[in-house]
Amino acid sequence: MSAWVEVLTAMSAELHTSIRGTIRSNEAGETTNDVRVWRAPGGKFRVEDPSGEVLFISDGQNSWKFRDGEPPVSGPAKRVRYLGPECDMIYPRLPGDWLGDDFTQPTGAVLDIDFLGRKCWEVELAPPPRKPSPMQLVVDADTGAVLAERNDAVGLSIAYTDVAVGQPLDSGLFTWTGASRSEEEMLAEHRARAIEAEQANLNWFREHVTGNRLVVPIELDLTPDTIRTLDSATGAFEASVSRGFMVCLFARRPRSDEPWDLHWSGTIHRWSTATFDWAIAVHGAEFGDEALRALQQQLQRSE
Repeated sequence: MSAWVEVLTAMSAELHTSIRGTIRSNEAGETTNDVRVWRAPGGKFRVEDPSGEVLFISDGQNSWKFRDGEPPVSGPAKRVRYLGPECDMIYPRLPGDWLGDDFTQPTGAVLDIDFLGRKCWEVELAPPPRKPSPMQLVVDADTGAVLAERNDAVGLSIAYTDVAVGQPLDSGLFTWTGASRSEEEMLAEHRARAIEAEQANLNWFREHVTGNRLVVPIELDLTPDTIRTLDSATGAFEASVSRGFMVCLFARRPRSDEPWDLHWSGTIHRWSTATFDWAIAVHGAEFGDEALRALQQQLQRSE
């Protein structure tokens, strides 16, 4: 009988030989996905669908992600990752993966079993409190590769249906020499398509609804809810208003030719009367000339 620490050590070690096979995902007894996988030392791997269409290639340093018949997205292997349901069976487990309580501790002994003609270990891992049932792992004893990952209680499994270990693999399987796109180029293409689609929708609205500007009067309540500073002797103050997404700052000081740095951001409206200098900044709401004139009339009544 093998020890759990032996299984952990094997899963965390670098792959030392090649692995080739088919990985099948099942849910409630029904096949949901099949992929063909080639793995080699140095973090190299290749994933294809059953028809032979390439889904992902990595030479351990760089990766190529294929989708929709377009040139693949390329980039460093640490950043361009394979995200299929089989990823836990392709990437080696890291020591940090076994911290915490999320399927990290065995419920019992490690069993020595035969799986697909390979000497393997089988271990059941306890679920965390937020999950209902344990998970079962089957690990190849020679390579440390996970050959099956199951949750028998709910009928979920991801497992090799066939596997060959130690066969010579052509290095060309793990690289791509055709056209490719960088992540930056892909993101730029996505942004361009999104902008184009947004513009098309706006054009539809202008054509089928209205092309005129839609402007309605909105009442703003700028009654201060906080007096931030106050000098009752001179009448100087700084106040603020918060109404949902709208924030307003306004201030007054005795009229002066000295600089007045309020340390506010955005557009600041300033004006002076015979007695005071005034300033206001409104964020998160429309505040035009008409609103400013109405506010000035109300603020200056005391003068």
